[in-house]
Amino acid sequence: ALIGLIVILALIAQCKIKAGSGQMCDSILDVSSNPGFYSFDTFEFNVPTVYIWASMTAGVFGLFVICLYAISVIRQDVGTPRMVEIATYIREGAVTFLLQELIPMSILILALFLLVGLGVNWRMGGCYAIGALLSYVTGFCGMMIATRGNVRTACAAEQGMSKGLNVAFRTGAVMGLSVVSIGITGLSVVYFIFRDVRALAGYSAGASTIALFARVGGGIYTKAADVGADLVGKVESNIPEDDPRNPATIADNVGDNVGDVAGMGADLFESYVGSIVAACILAAGLPYFQGNRFALCVYQHLIIDETCGSPAEPPFEVSIANTICSLPATQFNSTAPLYTFYPNLGWNQSIPMFIAFPFMMAMVGVIVGVICTIYVWVPKSANASTKGKADVIESLLWSLRINVMISSVLIIAGAAGLSFGFFGNDSSFSLARGMLDKNLPTFKLDNTLAQPCTPGAGGSLPVLLPVQDYYRPFDSLGFDYPSSNEIQWRLFIAILIGMYLGMIIGYLTEFFTAGSYSPTQGIGASGEYGAGAVVIQGLGVGMLSTVLPLALVVAVIIGAYNLLGSYTIGLAAVGMLSTLGITMATDAYGPVADNAGGIAEMAGMPSTVRDTTDALDALGNTTAATGKGFSNGSAILTAYALVTALVQDSGLSPPPRALVGAPGIQPQSLVFDRDEINLVDIYV
Repeated sequence: ALIGLIVILALIAQCKIKAGSGQMCDSILDVSSNPGFYSFDTFEFNVPTVYIWASMTAGVFGLFVICLYAISVIRQDVGTPRMVEIATYIREGAVTFLLQELIPMSILILALFLLVGLGVNWRMGGCYAIGALLSYVTGFCGMMIATRGNVRTACAAEQGMSKGLNVAFRTGAVMGLSVVSIGITGLSVVYFIFRDVRALAGYSAGASTIALFARVGGGIYTKAADVGADLVGKVESNIPEDDPRNPATIADNVGDNVGDVAGMGADLFESYVGSIVAACILAAGLPYFQGNRFALCVYQHLIIDETCGSPAEPPFEVSIANTICSLPATQFNSTAPLYTFYPNLGWNQSIPMFIAFPFMMAMVGVIVGVICTIYVWVPKSANASTKGKADVIESLLWSLRINVMISSVLIIAGAAGLSFGFFGNDSSFSLARGMLDKNLPTFKLDNTLAQPCTPGAGGSLPVLLPVQDYYRPFDSLGFDYPSSNEIQWRLFIAILIGMYLGMIIGYLTEFFTAGSYSPTQGIGASGEYGAGAVVIQGLGVGMLSTVLPLALVVAVIIGAYNLLGSYTIGLAAVGMLSTLGITMATDAYGPVADNAGGIAEMAGMPSTVRDTTDALDALGNTTAATGKGFSNGSAILTAYALVTALVQDSGLSPPPRALVGAPGIQPQSLVFDRDEINLVDIYV
């Protein structure tokens, strides 16, 4: 059935089959661009459905692969009846926790659904409910396969390191691909249902609500159970970790699943869809308007309004940009108004392509995730019985790094294809006047004058010089956009720096948490001086480990903003999470390996099996920390991008319709009519 659905969706994406009306196979009018729907009142645009169908098809393909992976895990040997008994206790405990958590979550979600629906609109309320539902389903599905893969990993560990790692990794891959596949499929579906790009914020908010409960609630539970089990077993009773005589070991293993699988899955699901939603909302505010020559002309000259202000006093303020575009272009040897020289952009040359871009990047990410989770190569040298533990962990880390590196290369290729295909020299975008060549009639201030804003002789406008230029708009947030012929490589670099930020954070996390490097070894060595020394050095190393990632995140925010404003900050978050399919797989693998070690100990399996699971568990602790780094870094980028969207929707800056006006009709607002936020203010 899934194969058939994938084929149908692929045919729809190519317009071989009509889905409903012919409009579904062409483009749809975005509701948010209708006059008066939101405070940020922009001009109408039509989003091409082919790209939404394509991303949905990739998501459904990912769901199909998830089913294959789950079946391949379930078909593995489960071991002895004692192992099955222990695994059943863990699964029942994890399911009970999530079902109990569902009760207060449902009450809150229902209340917020009504609040959003009544307070904003029911489209956003519907997106909120669907986002919350899919986030919960994602975490639950990942946890269900994790509680089945743990016992199979323990059994596979008897056959060697490679077999155990691949079973655990395949189990984690179900969680990883669930996040990206369900995330992008749900996002595509709600956009088709509600046709409102700004309402997608509700989808992200719904996912955030579930992440709050799953990550925080599950995280508190897992740490409480872990510490409790260690205190009772290791400290009070002096028995080994995961000893069957300690009943708290079941709670400890349950915590690994509800906190580090379901919780982290919901957390990264929220970050993943949040980054796409943030980029799409900001794309809807870009000054590349579809079918509106006059708006393009005004935005091209808003820099003059920003520099000179109004030539008339309130309440009769005048937009110089609006006036210039309405007057005949006599200095360009024409009696037609200046705005008529500006291109009439189609959907494939304007805002819709910027909205489609993050959807298509998500599609690439799903496909890359599938490719890079098929198999993990483990060198024969990674044998716990013949090598030191640190060497084994380093070998296993490199096994996972190879897959991550391959995924990054594929993402780079996909990002380059999309960036230059959508906005490059041979694209439809470049065919519009002023986008590729410097041939757009433009007026600029005469900066050779001491006071360039002073009105010319016998007029109210400043002295203006006619030039031919690229389309270089200026917006109400004060951002001076670059030449349009640079957009393709600026978008590509935004994806690139976001992706490399994620990879560097991952490698830094490995350095500070892997047993083969000096920070962790130093903490271990401090144990010779007592528990206090371990606590002090552990805290110090932990604090030190955050310095460079934080500096890198700040640098990426500043660098991305200078590429194409807040939109490229959102794209950097999309790029960072483009490898989430493989990254989340390595993260979710950790709790599975940890559970496998506990099951091996409680079931009395041979010590060689425990050695293998210990090595896998140690690797899992490192990969789990890497996932937390991804989550935190991407959340900062996404939050910053969404703050810009909040500034737009809160009315702190004038929206496009109010800023442009019409030929011969002055606008309602001027570009400098924005509310400045003073970061020094004690209330900010």
